[in-house]
Amino acid sequence: MELGVDLRRSQEVTAVHQEDDYVQITLADGEMLTTRYLVGADGGHSIVRRLSGTDFPGGTTDDFKPFQR
Repeated sequence: MELGVDLRRSQEVTAVHQEDDYVQITLADGEMLTTRYLVGADGGHSIVRRLSGTDFPGGTTDDFKPFQR
C-alpha cells in the first residue's frame, strides 16, 4: 500500500465495468471495488481482459516452459 496500490491475490473477478474516470470490479463473493485503474495479471487466458473487452492480437499457449539457467 506504500504507493497506493491494493494488491489482491486469488480473487475471482466476475464483472468489469469501465467509465471515463473509474473502473468498477465485481468479485465472485459479491464484493464490489471501484478504482481508477485495473491491472489483470491473470495469464494468457485472462478473464479480466475478456471482461474488460480488451483485444489480444497475439496467441497463447498452454505449454509454457519457465526459463531455467
